[in-house]
Amino acid sequence: VFLTVAEEDGLYRLKSEKKVTLTLQEVRSENRDLAKLRKFFDRSTFTVNEATQVLKVSRRTAQRVLLEASAQGIVKRQGSTNSTSYQFLTYPLNKN
Repeated sequence: VFLTVAEEDGLYRLKSEKKVTLTLQEVRSENRDLAKLRKFFDRSTFTVNEATQVLKVSRRTAQRVLLEASAQGIVKRQGSTNSTSYQFLTYPLNKN
């Protein structure tokens, strides 16, 4: 199926000569998620379960967000397994 993009007044529209069904999936922005967690928890420690409640996402999604943030030096991970907690760092660590 061939699609063209039409722009009018800063808005975009997909056009096709044939009838097409387009399915879109929401893509969560981790930056938005981290901003929401930082605003809610500030400098307090928090768990994955608490993050799932704030973000309204699955446990696995919250773990993914926090794992990436930890790898980037945005949050500090403390403990292991069921006792793991996280805390935002004042200044992100450079993990190059």
